[in-house]
Amino acid sequence: MTEGEQKQLRGQQLRDKLELLSEDDFALAVGVTVSTLQTWRATGVGPKYTKVGKTVFYRNTDISEYANSNVQTPVQRSLNQGTD
Repeated sequence: MTEGEQKQLRGQQLRDKLELLSEDDFALAVGVTVSTLQTWRATGVGPKYTKVGKTVFYRNTDISEYANSNVQTPVQRSLNQGTD
């Protein structure tokens, strides 16, 4: 394993220990593009995020908090709604 590969592996292990998702990983997990995440951040939408230098990370706790705040309850409708 090269020195660069070892450094990447150590970085990933630290991100795992700190429970951080990269911008790319979070976008993949929720099925949106990185561009969408950037728009969300610029407009105040989406979960809280953390920046280290210019790199954006999402903490698992912030993702869970955001998901929990967006739980939707289905609306029960009558079976004969819309029929005369």
